[in-house]
Amino acid sequence: MTEKKEKVMTQVVVWEGTIIGKDDVPKFEGWFLETFGVDVKYLEEVKTLPDKEYGREVEGTGGRNDVFFLVDQNADHFGQFCMDRMAYGMRWLEDILGNKHGDIYPKEILEKYPPTWNFDNINSPEGNWKEVYEHLNKRLN
Repeated sequence: MTEKKEKVMTQVVVWEGTIIGKDDVPKFEGWFLETFGVDVKYLEEVKTLPDKEYGREVEGTGGRNDVFFLVDQNADHFGQFCMDRMAYGMRWLEDILGNKHGDIYPKEILEKYPPTWNFDNINSPEGNWKEVYEHLNKRLN
């Protein structure tokens, strides 16, 4: 008999421009298991804030509906999901933050879902993760 793996659900995934609605959460979660072979846990839907350029809001931006959810990183098909999710426009929260795009989310959301990656050991093409984290802390304070 095969032992059941314990779920590890700490990775926040953001599906940009998607509307689910609370009534369809069970269908949403079931679709991921059926389509990707991974369990997910719906967290919430968030309306984005307007982009800012030189400290001013950019007209016609903001108001997009993004879905936040957790994915089981211990799932057998997690590795495949990591690749397949990109075709659907799903991003790790840390990718958004690492590219310094976290400003489009309300402060409460950034505080509620802190990055889970080890910023001391990760560098990105956009710069050092410590700089990104400092940028977020300035935004939150």
